[in-house]
Amino acid sequence: MLQTRKMMLEIAIKERLTLEEIAIRYKKVENPALLAKAFLNLFGFISEKSKTFSLLAEEDIASISLQKLHESLLLFEAERNFKFITYFGNVLHNEFRTEMQKITTQKRKTIYNTTPIMETDSFDDNCLVDSEFKEVLDNIDLTEMENKYCKLLASNWGSNKDIAKLLGVSVMTLCNMRKRIKEKLEFAL
Repeated sequence: MLQTRKMMLEIAIKERLTLEEIAIRYKKVENPALLAKAFLNLFGFISEKSKTFSLLAEEDIASISLQKLHESLLLFEAERNFKFITYFGNVLHNEFRTEMQKITTQKRKTIYNTTPIMETDSFDDNCLVDSEFKEVLDNIDLTEMENKYCKLLASNWGSNKDIAKLLGVSVMTLCNMRKRIKEKLEFAL
């Protein structure tokens, strides 16, 4: 994001203009210097807006912001009696939210639809080969179900879907269980 800002500083027009004035000029001539000026004027706003979308990389934030800024400058209608920043803020927020949904959907697909590594219909309490890991689990206050889940994960038993079926719970229950385990272990599994 800072690299994009630095690049924009080099090409932006030096004239003082409001965002509304930039939009009016940009509609007539899609001048990159005007886009750069608008980006620089909105840099702090974009940075603040992006804070709630922590999974987005800075490069993605800069790219999305420039794309939506370009579109917003072309589509903004100054006659409607509202500020450009309000219009752009809504457009940007919606796009960030859409991108986050794509990321979390992909992440969920990865977590819940991994290919099973081993086919079996029963839980073997001795599925762990690493006695050190078993010792760590025994020293943490896990429920019996959480303990079984950890052991199945550690032994690469299968996908979350398969483990949920084996344990007789839903995949969502496993997700909640995983959150509780993370809190107890104080590190991500």
